[in-house]
Amino acid sequence: MTTKQCNKCHQIKDVSEFHKREASDDGLQLRCHNCTQKLNKIHNPSRMYIKGIGYIKKSDIRFKDIWRPGRFTSVLDVAPISAVEKVQAGHVYIIYNPAFEGWFKVGCALDANDRLKSYQTSSPFRDYEIAFFESFDNRKGAEKLVHDALKSHPRTLQWFYEWFLTDPSVIRKVLLDVKQKEIDARHRDEHGTQYNLGLCN
Repeated sequence: MTTKQCNKCHQIKDVSEFHKREASDDGLQLRCHNCTQKLNKIHNPSRMYIKGIGYIKKSDIRFKDIWRPGRFTSVLDVAPISAVEKVQAGHVYIIYNPAFEGWFKVGCALDANDRLKSYQTSSPFRDYEIAFFESFDNRKGAEKLVHDALKSHPRTLQWFYEWFLTDPSVIRKVLLDVKQKEIDARHRDEHGTQYNLGLCN
């Protein structure tokens, strides 16, 4: 079977236009991709979806201040850059391009995969890749700590703004060390001595 009729729009389409569904006799969904997307939008008007990221929960700390329902192609379709920049939480990422051998960029964004899309527009080969990323409560603060550590690291051969000539394992180790410090600080805040000021006379 190479074609199938959608039970919603009734058009006969190639089987590649249908998602898989093991419970069906033919192993495919009853509706084509387009009809499924339209129905999802109708039946889930309160959900937020960003291409390349997926569905975003209201509880996601990165989006709690800019969350709104709908389907978007990028973070900047959700909110203006001024609002996005005010959000503290997000990712610190390592991006590289094989054209710049040995060089790796350490940056921060609300979402690393969304930021990767913006890099691809600057290359006709769409050859930028994410080597690694980590979530932080304060992405800009974490990015600065990683940059400062890498600038003085003995295995950093050269650096230029956010680009570093070093082994990616060095950057990943520094990034994870900064993440551990954030976790330790959060743990101290949650389990430190608690003072009930209401009992003070």
